[in-house]
Amino acid sequence: MGRIAVYGLTIVMLLANGGVYAWGREAHRSIGALAIEAMDSRAKQKLYALLGTSNSDTIVDWCIWPDAFRATNEGAWTAPLHFVNIPEGAGTYLASRDCANDMCVTEAIPRYALELADSSLSQQQRVEAFAFVCHFVGDLSQPLHAGFGSDRGGNNVQVFLHGEQMSLHGFWDWGLINTKFADWQPLYRLLRNKFQFSPRKTFIEEMAVRWTNQSHRLAATRAYPGGSIINQPFEDQAWSLMQQQMVLGARNLATVLNAALRVPVGSQEVQQ
Repeated sequence: MGRIAVYGLTIVMLLANGGVYAWGREAHRSIGALAIEAMDSRAKQKLYALLGTSNSDTIVDWCIWPDAFRATNEGAWTAPLHFVNIPEGAGTYLASRDCANDMCVTEAIPRYALELADSSLSQQQRVEAFAFVCHFVGDLSQPLHAGFGSDRGGNNVQVFLHGEQMSLHGFWDWGLINTKFADWQPLYRLLRNKFQFSPRKTFIEEMAVRWTNQSHRLAATRAYPGGSIINQPFEDQAWSLMQQQMVLGARNLATVLNAALRVPVGSQEVQQ
């Protein structure tokens, strides 16, 4: 537990420093909390036992740990796992073209789901796997995490929101959310009260590909404003889409967690 405790301290320190997180700290925590609430009761109890707590505040902090870890020298190698880039005009994900050495979010999700499911691994490895699964499923529901390599998923596109300059990727990750919520609990309650969902009964690897293609379609058709100024109509439609995507991320995450924690390792439900 020593290394896990150190990572927990890293989270606390980075939160105190106000670091910027993909999908925003509020979104990742809300997605995690919604997913855990929707999990199968047997899988949920296994998760609590693995993490040594049933406290939702503590659990959802692990959902933002991968960004903290990525910011360290030890974790810098994980940076490509947070996104996937698809060429303009290609339309859909192709692993051999878009995910060299399986280093992208699409391939990371099933890989870490298997690690979470594997009871022969150490507690440390499985806790880290949970953190990666929670974070990467959330990342993949943000359209520009499956965007275009030509502009680095919108990172090279500058926009203005209420007079503040940011990248378009930042607008989708945290910019708009931060104009509405300063903490994750109110966002979580809004989504919980506004949307109803149930996890799918199974998780197979191809689902991550489908989630990638769905987000990429949104990146191509709905993620870019008509100019550099975010006007009210675009802000409104983006906020509506963000809410839907966060809930979709929660449903997908609950699906993965149920499969990883409810069935034995090697089961078809977890693998293919």
